[in-house]
Amino acid sequence: MAWSCKPKFDAELHKEIAAEHEALEAEHASMVTAHEDLEKAHASWVAAHAALPETDSLHLEVEGKHTALIEKHQKLMLEHEALIKKHAEIEAMHETGEMSTEDVKAEHEAIKKEHERMQSDHEAMEGEHATMKSDHEQIMTEHETSEEESEE
Repeated sequence: MAWSCKPKFDAELHKEIAAEHEALEAEHASMVTAHEDLEKAHASWVAAHAALPETDSLHLEVEGKHTALIEKHQKLMLEHEALIKKHAEIEAMHETGEMSTEDVKAEHEAIKKEHERMQSDHEAMEGEHATMKSDHEQIMTEHETSEEESEE
């Protein structure tokens, strides 16, 4: 009987990690879509701003916050991509026996915590975006109302 230095392969753990990796990939795809939506909304806001007086500082403020939010979202997407890559590396190392089940579980737990933080950050960004959208709609309504009053 030959002795092996390779750690014992845990097939159930590997299946669990593979399924979670697929979920991470799907979530990332939805983040990409959300980012595209942010960029479209921003382009719309910039176009709407072009119709407003140059002195409309509230609109400029919302536009600036929206630009910052897009940049923050882009950074989060890059962090999420790195997390997916790390997850895949751990999955591969587990499959080849380069990493023990205990080490895989510990790394996987750290990845889960980091992913939860990212989800929380993303939810906060969605809240920020909803507030900005509401602020923007209010600005546009006020602008339309003031235009109607000046026409009378």
